[in-house]
Formats: sequence, C-alpha cells, structure tokens
Amino acid sequence: MQRNARGRSIRMYLLDGSTTGLIFAEIVNWTGMAVVVQRSNLAEFLNRPEAQKAGCYILAGQDPDDPFRPLVYVGESEVVGKRLREHDADEEKAFFQRAIVFISKDENLTKAHVRHLEKQLTERIKEAGRTTPMHSNEPGGASLPEADRSDMDYYLDQAGIVLPALGLDILRPIMTAYTRPTKNKIDVPTSGVERILFSFSVGDARATATENRGDFVVLKGSIARGSETPSYPKTYKALREKLRADGTLQRKPGADTYEFTRDTPFDSPTAAAAVIYGTSISGPANWKISGTEQTYGQFRERSLETATMFDSSTAVDTEESNKSGGGVSPAE
Repeated sequence: MQRNARGRSIRMYLLDGSTTGLIFAEIVNWTGMAVVVQRSNLAEFLNRPEAQKAGCYILAGQDPDDPFRPLVYVGESEVVGKRLREHDADEEKAFFQRAIVFISKDENLTKAHVRHLEKQLTERIKEAGRTTPMHSNEPGGASLPEADRSDMDYYLDQAGIVLPALGLDILRPIMTAYTRPTKNKIDVPTSGVERILFSFSVGDARATATENRGDFVVLKGSIARGSETPSYPKTYKALREKLRADGTLQRKPGADTYEFTRDTPFDSPTAAAAVIYGTSISGPANWKISGTEQTYGQFRERSLETATMFDSSTAVDTEESNKSGGGVSPAE
C-alpha cells in the first residue's frame, strides 16, 4: 500500500435502482456531493432541488477523433441546472453523454467558490494528461481568502477520489519523471515508493515498463518494432496509429523501429506488448522482471500464492471472544 494511504468510503445512491438513472455519490465527512446525470435523464434532474444549487460540472462523452480517451468540458454556474439546459441545446456540446455535477450538501458553495473550482479542476485535468478539456474561453477563476482556497483544495481532492469510481478517471496523473533504475527496481521520487521494473525483448523490440495504480507504463526510450502482421487486431492497430500521430512513437532514422518519446500508460501488459511488437502477443509470458528470467505471469502467480487468505473461522472466533470479554491469557 502506498505510504500514508487511507481508506475511504464512497456512498452511492441509485435513484431508480439502476446505473442508467441519476446517481448521487458522497464521501463520509465531505460536505460535497457528485451527481451523475445521463443526458437522457436531464429533465428528471432539473425537477430536483440539486439543480438549483451553485455547482461545478464536467460534461463527458466519447472523443470522435480518439476512441481511447473521453472528451470533457468543465463549467460552473450559480444555478447548475439552468446551465446544463443551455448546453443540451448547444450543437457544440452534442458530444456529451452525461454530466457529473459537483455541489455542496449545505449552502456553502458560492459563485466565487464554483468559479475557483472550475479553474482548478481544469488545470488538474490538464496536468494529469489523460485528456484535454475543451473550452471556448479559458476559465478565469475567482479570488478567494486563503482559508477558502484550502477548503476548495480539499473539495477537489475528494472529487478526485469520486471520479474514477464513477467511471471517469481523468485526474490521476500519468506516471512520469523517474529516477532511472539501477537493476530491477525503479524509484518514484514523488512518493518514495520503489516499483519493480519489467523488460520486453522480442525481435527488434526492446522495452521497459513498470506498474502504477492500475496502469502498465512503458517508459520513455523503449523501442517498438516498425512492422505489423496482417492479422494485427484493429483495436491495437488504432492505438498504435494514435501513438504515432501524437508523437509518442517516432520512427528511428535508418531503422524499422519506433521509439517511445514519453512514458506511456496501457491498460494491461498484453496491450503494451501488442503495441510494441505489432501483433497479438502475450504480455504475461513476454514481460520479465528486469535482469531475471521470471516472467510477469510467474511474478503475479507467486504474488497471489504468498497472499494471506482471509480465515472466516478465525474472525468468528475472535468476534465471539471479544463479545464474552475473554481472550487468550499468557499462560494459555
């Protein structure tokens, strides 16, 4: 577990009992609330008191030019429902399929607060690098007292926890800026966490990667094969083309290979391996702990074997002992 990590409880209320209706998400001891509004349910949201509050919101939909990332628009309003109604009639906002609205459970969010949240949320999305918010005008923000700025920073921290649980993971930064490894470890200086380094060496491809919070990250300087097989799956082919188009993969002069120009996250070791080698290939079988012959698959298998399984009988015995006021004495 990451140093200083703490557990969180997220409470979700599905208004009509389904995931397609209005969803209300809260965190214990957070005065904020997130409301997920499917575009088809906008009228239902407008009839609720939450729509009359000041709030900051994210419009989210599929990017038509990039199927591997969402298209988002960040906005704010003193009456958030009114602004969503305007966006629904705006042809330039035709992309959005749902809105995630951030409001307060009390009446403490003012116009200045939500303008500040809009600017800071936009900046955090840009810094994370998982998508780029679309905007007709750059958010201006608002001047707040120091205490209020601190409160809003905390508010945004909680929003960053809620968003991935709602299926919009756009605030989690892509891991970059490493201290390079010396053997089979990699140090992430911002967290003080040491992570295992994996290597891929098949044909002309030479790559290194590490895992970070659900991402399998191929590191800058890795080399991908230049050619692709005729049976190359369309999904990986499209992803490869995207990485070439945005400059992540650049052709090496005089060679039939590409070089990664930045640290690049993938959903799995297999996706990374397929993009690197230009064909369907097993990630668990071909990624190895750097400097060893142990594959990623073997590493995962051993990790699971050493995991301590929960013993329900022991838990029951302990609970009964606590109820009776008993325990095991040193003599026993």
